[in-house]
Amino acid sequence: MLDGKRIAILVEQDFEDSELTEPLRAMKAAGARVMLVGSGLQKTYKGRRGVAEVKVDADADQVRADYFDAIIIPGSGQDAVAQVHD
Repeated sequence: MLDGKRIAILVEQDFEDSELTEPLRAMKAAGARVMLVGSGLQKTYKGRRGVAEVKVDADADQVRADYFDAIIIPGSGQDAVAQVHD
């Protein structure tokens, strides 16, 4: 269904665990190529509920939005969009 589609999931510390892990699992199961993209502050990020810990594939300054077919921004207790640096 999503075979070959490129999807970025933006990751920052204290992301909402299920809002990252469930879309990640579903996108991969549907055949998408998923890349976890962090702010560059760390290489590994933990969910705020302590359930998930992920290692990013790239930092935000290493990728371009137009490379992806979709971008997923998991929720958090903070404004995740503001935390991802240009």
